[in-house]
Amino acid sequence: MGQPATGLTRGRCMDCHSNHSVFLRSDGSLACWDDAGSRLTLSAFDPDKDYSRDVVFGPVFKEIRSKLAREEMPFPDYCGDCLILASGACFNPEWQRRKELLIFQVEPSIACTLECPGCMTFAERRLRHGRAGHLDIAIFEKYLADFKADGVSIRTIDFQGHGEPLLNRNVWKMAGLAKSYFPDANISMCTNAHGTYDPAQVHSGIDEVMFAIDGVDQESFETYRVRGSFDRAYGFMKSFCQGAIAEGRPIGTIWKYILFDCNNSPAQLIRAQELAAEAGVQELLFINTQLGLKSSRILSLEDIPRVDTGVKLRISDYLSNFHDTLHSIDRARAALMRGNTEKAAAQLLFATNMIRRRFECIETGDRVPAEYQALVYEILDLAKHEVIDAGTRQTIRGALHAVHDKLDLGLPGAKDLLIAWKTDEIARLADRMGRRPRRGPVSLARSLVESGLRLYERKTDQRLMEARNLIIWWKSKEVIRLAARLDRTPQPDVSVM
Repeated sequence: MGQPATGLTRGRCMDCHSNHSVFLRSDGSLACWDDAGSRLTLSAFDPDKDYSRDVVFGPVFKEIRSKLAREEMPFPDYCGDCLILASGACFNPEWQRRKELLIFQVEPSIACTLECPGCMTFAERRLRHGRAGHLDIAIFEKYLADFKADGVSIRTIDFQGHGEPLLNRNVWKMAGLAKSYFPDANISMCTNAHGTYDPAQVHSGIDEVMFAIDGVDQESFETYRVRGSFDRAYGFMKSFCQGAIAEGRPIGTIWKYILFDCNNSPAQLIRAQELAAEAGVQELLFINTQLGLKSSRILSLEDIPRVDTGVKLRISDYLSNFHDTLHSIDRARAALMRGNTEKAAAQLLFATNMIRRRFECIETGDRVPAEYQALVYEILDLAKHEVIDAGTRQTIRGALHAVHDKLDLGLPGAKDLLIAWKTDEIARLADRMGRRPRRGPVSLARSLVESGLRLYERKTDQRLMEARNLIIWWKSKEVIRLAARLDRTPQPDVSVM
């Protein structure tokens, strides 16, 4: 089994989409982002605000960025359950300095005619938003004008959210408006394709359209796209793609195909490639997800039978990130070393929630992979620490209940995996430092690795578990120290209590 690279290469490692991107809801307000943060309003719409100077590059987002830079969750009640929090990504201050947005995500409508299991239900829409509404084009232009006047650059303006963009009758005008204000931005849209094609759409200024169609016929499609019509969705995609070709418009067209057990047989995957070629779509993007139905067993492109159709194939994930989960466990351990109980608990809860969401649809007979078992064992072990309060401990155990009876690796095996990962990471960091003129840190790192392993080997059977814990704690400390030194950033205090 290959070890995961944890990617700790800086002393300050925590980032989030809210550092570099903005999510505009259909009611004109700004939400934190399109996951758990979608429930959090950062700024209600106010026509008197300057949304660049007063909000996105002003006090509201400045506070978010300041906390991320300090390795703090900006909104623990939301961040702790959010797939967007990148616990293993290093904070990048350049987005704010350059006044640049990676993604301006725009939700044209909160309404939808489908009821997909992984999305917001009709009841949730009514509870959160009342009468389902559409984004006012004047509000959208207000945001564009504020960003333009403040010298902001935007890489992508993406029309999608918790509703269907095509239900807003002005969505194609919005695409043109976006292109007029930011001609260099990539203007994109993700749609369930239940629309009516009009040749004017390919002349709207749109640069890329993603068609979310998860199946190759009505039976495989409607299992997830509840209330949907495969023929209508496929027909719209085909008409749009062929219309763009006929009009000579260089629009990127992508068939987004979420993989489930109901639509991932070899025959269905081959048929999808044939249909993609027939429609004239440029790319077929397969998605692994943990939302809605049971996740697919397809993990890589090598698992997909290929047909030579000329359509580009790609696979991507919408899954809780393994390395972010591992990083949060490392941070919890470091916080325990410093005696920072609050931070340790928050990081353990984040790691727990990522595991819970990853295996939310686990069924009888399914097995938890060994690398995830190692994370679960370590979370449970760290949660036993005397400074972790009983409430947090109980929450962690309850959230991991679904996977607990599937743990067969054993605690010693889990510890050994962690030791191996940390040993390899220290070696990688030492090698990187070895490419620099100064050799002192390299020799020190390698000697510490060797002494740690000798310490491990000398322990008697009765002390092996204690020895494993000591080595994991020490190696985690050494990874942080070497990473901080390598990147010449301030080193956090991780001395053992």
